[in-house]
Amino acid sequence: MHTFVGCFHWKGGSWVCGETWVSVEFIFDEYDSEFVYIVWWRYVSRNILMSQLVKRDDIKGAYDVFLRMPGRSVRSWTLKISGSVQCGKPKEAIGLFSEMEEAGVRPNEVMVVAVLVACADWGDLGLGRRIHEFSNQSGFSKNVRVSNTVIEMYVKCGCLEDACKVFDGMKERTIVS
Repeated sequence: MHTFVGCFHWKGGSWVCGETWVSVEFIFDEYDSEFVYIVWWRYVSRNILMSQLVKRDDIKGAYDVFLRMPGRSVRSWTLKISGSVQCGKPKEAIGLFSEMEEAGVRPNEVMVVAVLVACADWGDLGLGRRIHEFSNQSGFSKNVRVSNTVIEMYVKCGCLEDACKVFDGMKERTIVS
């Protein structure tokens, strides 16, 4: 069995293992067969790779990795949706969220924040309200960051009264609130 933890790092636009330059395709094509039954390689390593690609604004590369995943965890979906939002593609993020819902994946708090930002940026008040309701039902609204993002979404969508209701209902606030 091979272990690649910490082996690969980004250098000059390519992945490097030690002093050997490799492509993402090489990593997966050459080693997938050896890791067929190892969940770590299938999910965690791809999520790490996607995270690094998103941090470098390589959304296409992250999407390629995402598409090649045999299964997608909530973390995988969150990385792709957050990456789309960070790169100014809220419509794409909202579309991915719809796909994720169809796949039966339940959002976590980080995902809720990313989708609310996409709703605010795209002006999708309907989905924003639905996500707000979901965050209330799931207990995520206790998270200050989630509540702050709900407020931001309502403000950007022109619903100041709703934003004030959320603010008034917060038990904990930060300077951002």
